[in-house]
Amino acid sequence: LAKAHDQLDTQRRAQELFELQKVLTELLPRQIAIREGTQKLDAATGGGQKPLDHAQTLGVRDLAEAQGKLHEESGKIAERLEREHVPVFLYVMKDAARLMSEVQKRLAEQKVDWLTQESQREIERDLIQLLDAMKSETERLAQKDPQREGGGGGGSGGKPQPLVPPHQQL
Repeated sequence: LAKAHDQLDTQRRAQELFELQKVLTELLPRQIAIREGTQKLDAATGGGQKPLDHAQTLGVRDLAEAQGKLHEESGKIAERLEREHVPVFLYVMKDAARLMSEVQKRLAEQKVDWLTQESQREIERDLIQLLDAMKSETERLAQKDPQREGGGGGGSGGKPQPLVPPHQQL
């Protein structure tokens, strides 16, 4: 019974990781598109030497709104990570969410400069880091063979395990 419970818990963790990966995989290209839009606006203003025209002002407003939506979504991802007791992943996700909030504010202030873009690149790095770690953990769970594990007494004692064991998060 304990082995069956452990198998179900492993499947639950693998499913949750898969779902989080899917959300992050969809979020990353949208973040990249926002950064690319910011770069284009910065280039169009000669690196801030010329003011934004009306169309560019509308464009940066759209980018700020899109960044705000990503910030909201990242908050939901952070909540899921907190529920699953994954503190290292949670820390990285909260950092990305904090940066998204800062970038949203900068874009709302029509700042499309290098600092805004560098913060956007840092968000992308955080998301890629999370995706890579989740992929690695998903692969580890897939390779885990519950039939070969433990000779008794090594189970979880009926408690669900954290989504990712603490030593694996590092």
